Amino acid sequence: MFVNIGFAEVRVIENTRMKLGAVAPKYITVVCVDGYKFIVARTGVGSGLVQAHEEKNGKLLPAKC
Repeated sequence: MFVNIGFAEVRVIENTRMKLGAVAPKYITVVCVDGYKFIVARTGVGSGLVQAHEEKNGKLLPAKC
């Protein structure tokens, strides 16, 4: 049996609540995980997580906190 245990530094950078018409409120949270930015989007229906990227010198690289 294999066990994978990981430890990461996680901190919230920004937390925003959005209301879009009759749609349920959406919550957008930007978090920093081990020095890289991730964006979490949550609604009453579901949620999603994506890693933020930025362009530097014509290359697309993961955004750092």
